[in-house]
Amino acid sequence: MDEYEDACVWMENAGVIGHIRDVPPLAQMQRGGIVGRARIVGVVPPGGMPPAFRSREERDLDYRWHMDDQFGFILADVEPLPFVPCSGALGLWDATARVPRS
Repeated sequence: MDEYEDACVWMENAGVIGHIRDVPPLAQMQRGGIVGRARIVGVVPPGGMPPAFRSREERDLDYRWHMDDQFGFILADVEPLPFVPCSGALGLWDATARVPRS
């Protein structure tokens, strides 16, 4: 629960949400499954990508979500999906068999 509350505070401080009350309580959220799919089209390194090295498309991205000490993924073709229960795995893994085809 502490991690969830910390994440809500981080989102508020980053300006991603207006106020913590904008986020549903943890007990109301579906967890432990797939909620969408996307293509990874780029990576933002720790410390961010200097504006001079950003493509035109990357300059238009919302970097508020990037945590400075972490790698970040730039996503394209983001598509929400109906919730599919799924046990995850550490790192990147192929969930193709569990994701509905569009």
